[in-house]
Order: sequence, then C-alpha cells, then structure tokens
Amino acid sequence: MLHKLIRREEARVAAELGTFLDSSRDLAAVLKEIVRLVFDLENRWGSVLFRDVIGLYFSPARPENDEWTDHPTIVLLAAEIMRARNRGEFFADVDAFRSAVFFLLGLYALVTTMRTETPGRDGLLDKYVASELRSLRAEAPSPAQ
Repeated sequence: MLHKLIRREEARVAAELGTFLDSSRDLAAVLKEIVRLVFDLENRWGSVLFRDVIGLYFSPARPENDEWTDHPTIVLLAAEIMRARNRGEFFADVDAFRSAVFFLLGLYALVTTMRTETPGRDGLLDKYVASELRSLRAEAPSPAQ
C-alpha cells in the first residue's frame, strides 16, 4: 500500500514538473520548482509521514532493483541537466543522471533533517540550489550570483 502511494505521488510530482517544463526554463528555475514541489508534498503528507517515506530511500531495506529510471523526477531533471550541458552551460563531463540523483538525495536529506519551522530553512535551500548550480557550471558565475 505504501509503495503504491509513493509511486502515485512520484508520478504526480513528475507530471507537475513536466507541465512546468513545457516552456523553456533555465536550470535554476527547474531546481527551485523541484524544491517547491517537494515542499508541497511534505505539506500534503505531513512532516512525519514525509520523513518516514523519504527514510525508506536511505534504508538498507530498499529494494536492490530500484533504479534511477524508476523515478520520473530524476529522469526529467537529468534530461534538463543534459540539455544545459549540451548548450555548453555546464562542464562537458557532467554526468546528468548522477547529478540529478545527487541533487534530489541532498534535497531530501536537507528537508527531512530540518523541521518546517526551522528558521532560515528557505534560505539554506536557496543556497543549496546555488551550490548545485556552481558545481556544474563550465564558467565562473558572476559576482551577483
């Protein structure tokens, strides 16, 4: 039953992200939208259920045959990273799929270890997105970023 809930919500989040991606977006906007969608999911489920479900991804009991291709949000994010890499915005050797997985795992870890009411939570997540973008960029960001 829980597995069905997780898959259904993953599909719903991916559908919302897909709609967001119907118009051209830069990767910063995509990452921020993913953060928003994760917050929405946490609000719908409640923080206790959300943390329990996310904890399953970090559990040794996680199915061994669980592949990144089973997670539509990872697939969509990887495709966006690949497009940006192909446009020359990121280092040529950026592994789009691993970068997508690293971003989402880091995001889930941050969200699950901070309470909703944690002061500065939004600012920390903004810095996380900025850090992810800096790690991928082929050129140094301008001082304003």
